Amino acid sequence: MRPRVSVVLPAYNEEGVIETTVRGIHAFLSKNFQDFEIIVVDDGSRDRTADICRGLEGDLGGHLKLLRHEANRGYGAALRTGLFFAEGEMVFYTDADNQFDISELPLFISQLEDHDLVIGHRVRRNDKPLRRFSAKCYNLLIRALFGLRIRDIDCSFKLFRRELLQKLSIERDQFFIDAELLLKARAEGARIKDLPVTHLPRKAGQSKVRLKHVYTTLCDIAYFLGRYHRPVAVPLVLGLTLLSFVISPLYMVFLRHRFARDLPMEWESVSNNGRFAYASSLLITAKNIEEGRYATKVRQAYLHGFPYDPYIGDRSLKSWLFDCLAFYPLALFLIFTCGNLQWAWVLAHAVLGALWVWGIYRVLRGPPERACLLPLLAAAFIFFFNDSLRHLLCLYDFPLQHLRIWLFLLFAYATGQIQWMRLPTPGLTALFPFALLCGAYRLALADSPRRLWAALLGAAMGLLCLAHAFEWVVGCAALGLFFVIAGAMGLGRAGRWNLGIAAFTALVVSLAYYFFCHRLTSDIMPDIIARVGAPRGNFQFRTLFFLAWAALFLWRARGKEGAGRWRWALYGSVALSVLFAGNFSVVLGYDLQFYGHTERLAQIAVLLALADWLLERPERLKWLNTHAGVLLALIFCWVFLREKAWSDTHYKIFGTPRRMEEAMSWVDKNTPPGSLVLSLSGVVAQQLPLWTDARALITAGNPNYGSPRSTADILRGFARTLKTARVDMEPFLRDRWEDSLEKDTHMQQYAYHMRTVSMDLTEKAFWQPFLLDVQGYNQAGIRAAAEQIRRYYREEPPASLPYYLWVNRSEERLLLEPPERRGGVLAYENPAVRIYAFK
Repeated sequence: MRPRVSVVLPAYNEEGVIETTVRGIHAFLSKNFQDFEIIVVDDGSRDRTADICRGLEGDLGGHLKLLRHEANRGYGAALRTGLFFAEGEMVFYTDADNQFDISELPLFISQLEDHDLVIGHRVRRNDKPLRRFSAKCYNLLIRALFGLRIRDIDCSFKLFRRELLQKLSIERDQFFIDAELLLKARAEGARIKDLPVTHLPRKAGQSKVRLKHVYTTLCDIAYFLGRYHRPVAVPLVLGLTLLSFVISPLYMVFLRHRFARDLPMEWESVSNNGRFAYASSLLITAKNIEEGRYATKVRQAYLHGFPYDPYIGDRSLKSWLFDCLAFYPLALFLIFTCGNLQWAWVLAHAVLGALWVWGIYRVLRGPPERACLLPLLAAAFIFFFNDSLRHLLCLYDFPLQHLRIWLFLLFAYATGQIQWMRLPTPGLTALFPFALLCGAYRLALADSPRRLWAALLGAAMGLLCLAHAFEWVVGCAALGLFFVIAGAMGLGRAGRWNLGIAAFTALVVSLAYYFFCHRLTSDIMPDIIARVGAPRGNFQFRTLFFLAWAALFLWRARGKEGAGRWRWALYGSVALSVLFAGNFSVVLGYDLQFYGHTERLAQIAVLLALADWLLERPERLKWLNTHAGVLLALIFCWVFLREKAWSDTHYKIFGTPRRMEEAMSWVDKNTPPGSLVLSLSGVVAQQLPLWTDARALITAGNPNYGSPRSTADILRGFARTLKTARVDMEPFLRDRWEDSLEKDTHMQQYAYHMRTVSMDLTEKAFWQPFLLDVQGYNQAGIRAAAEQIRRYYREEPPASLPYYLWVNRSEERLLLEPPERRGGVLAYENPAVRIYAFK
């Protein structure tokens, strides 16, 4: 005959209380039940717990059963053993430390008629304050991560229907078992009732919870987040990603406030103690020179609408085509920050970073059997260490004699801020084609034609031509190759239709853009291509590296079935597209920037494929699966510490110099909108449109790859600025130009990695950024450009009135005569800057 009630008591080193506990429970059950059993599970106790229980077995009339583990296996293991051997219709467990009142059990039994599980919550917990605090934190964490609406998850006063308990397979060996039972009961649809219970002070023995159990519990949490995947896991990681981008600027604000409060005299002597300058610190390095251009256009688009070029005031269609329209959505972030570019850039970083993590996770999420934290761990790892991982893939590009440089850069990338997918513009433009290719993958899996969606996706892929040329070429090539390869591998009729419509639409839109743009910009396009590349048109042998990856991915695709086959076919298509995009220069007759966006897009595809390959083998990743939550926490700990370290660095070496900021504030408040401001400083020219509504003539177009101006016009802009300011040409060129671009730019980027960037290096690197790829650091080319500036200096007329001339005090030595002699009126000055008005 089956006993009506089974009481399970896990015990470990409880010799001081075990007899009192067992005799008390036996006395209560004897009065209320005819059939019952008490199961004590001794979990390898090193004291007399087992001996005392053996002595009680004869005294209690066969109602006591002792089970023993030879070695201590953990609270969960002991409870699992007891529940397995329990035979009662109702199974109840509690602790052996005599801290619960067994007389409250009848109320629980009465509730079991309408419920499958009745659990207690301690009204007043009689434990030490630290234990109560840690228990409260644990309960909050479990409720937040798993959505369990239970007040006291680890309360060991629980009563089960036997039918429910038989459905639950217990796995964990430690203190997470209470949460495990509740999670699995919820998954079975159990009806759960929560009742208050009395918690008594411990009279003997001590708590068995140790610091090591915190780690094992975290591992168990991570394991069950994977097994019982709750929506909160992804938002939590995305929220931490957002926060990781916000911590640095917030910390910089805190540092500046503390410095100004605690050391006011020293604060006044620091040159870069202006307002919080987050965007500036990321944009003034030559490494990110284009970001300043894009940030400027974003701000001016917010102020004036688009298209608008703050350097030349151009609203023509030609300027519009060269504006990189994908960056205009960044102006939306300015709306949320009420026009504050600094915080808009922070918000853009954070949101795009979270979108990247979410997008990578969705790609790696794969089939349902991957419902675990591993794809989320892989997504966070790939994103936050993207620069390091891509650098590992670039080993083919470093000769052995440069191994030390390669190792240094690997260390710098791992310990420094991520750049490529973090900065808003590369992050945004790279996100577009990958998001669209993911959409193409979904269309390939569709079981019916989705003509409208396919056409919209193809049009969006073709319109990447307005975002960035490299993403456009790679995206369209990958889409077309995916259509051809998937069709050759036996893709269903509906999938072929969808991909075919998308590829055809992308081709039509792309050709329409090409012919329209070529007709409109034929006069300037060859010159711009020449600035981006070099007129050779060589075959890029590095593309063979990605051809090998493509072959491997397609070979794996042929061995797959279902969705896995088309996912690997897509990886292979992206890698193979680099062979075409990277060598499109052979058709054009110009070498393009294969090492830039094209190569990096392929590297992301390779990283995704490698992560996918690892996730296909869950049995080999058991350790990672168990520790995924802990590893995610470690990643974010590293990222947060890294952000703090870099905010310290940025605080010390970056930021708008105070006097420059004061002068720009004056320009913003005291000059008419759109005023022309001339400056000998590349940094000032870069910063002015970030802070003011002024235009800067510095190059008559601020040379960058997408400027709709010829190289000659750009050099004329240099010369016109210098002639208007009456600059002594030879000292200026010697100071700002003839120190080679390779020396200045490489030294400046190296200094950036070493956290020793100086404004002097940045100033020099700003003067010829458009030559970065034109001449390949060709000294003859740089000298030829300097000679052109000398010639234009003699030929070009000065700028037309009115204008303002900004002169840093350190630049006065470069002027042939004081501006006052030429009619300039000193309109503003501070210890570092003078601004003259020419009316």
